[in-house]
Amino acid sequence: MTTDDGGPFDLGNVNGLRLDEILPHPVGCAHEPRFTAVTIPVTCAHPVADWDPDPGAD
Repeated sequence: MTTDDGGPFDLGNVNGLRLDEILPHPVGCAHEPRFTAVTIPVTCAHPVADWDPDPGAD
């Protein structure tokens, strides 16, 4: 991963996080965490979950 200016980016620099938003997208949602020097775009489908009130009953 490289920064906007082409340099390396350290994911350990959590203090560099400036904007973290989840946006609607035609296939589900887009997550765009924006750090001081890089944006990491992630597109994903909506999660699907089922509730099993008694998981030991199977």
